[in-house]
Amino acid sequence: MTSSPDGTQLAVACGDGSVRLYGMPAMTPARTITTHRDEVMQAAFSPDGRRLATASLDKSVHVAPLRFDELYAEARRLRAATANEERAFARQPAGAGGPGEVTTPPKTAPGS
Repeated sequence: MTSSPDGTQLAVACGDGSVRLYGMPAMTPARTITTHRDEVMQAAFSPDGRRLATASLDKSVHVAPLRFDELYAEARRLRAATANEERAFARQPAGAGGPGEVTTPPKTAPGS
């Protein structure tokens, strides 16, 4: 459990892989961040309170933007990165061994 630098939010790390944010001081549920597959062990706000870093037993660390405009910008960045990867994959010739591609050696006639 940790509070934001300005004291307006409380982050509670949960065993289900989520972090629940509450508005302070009334403990009003604000939002749930679910990015991990296992128990979240630590959560920490950035000094400016705009991001939340979490560490989990699934051996991953995530940094989540907390402001809506930053969430939107991050979503746009991820969509663009995904689109670029898809375009790069589509340009690869068959048999180039791209991600997930399974290649098999050509069959030869017995005794060749």
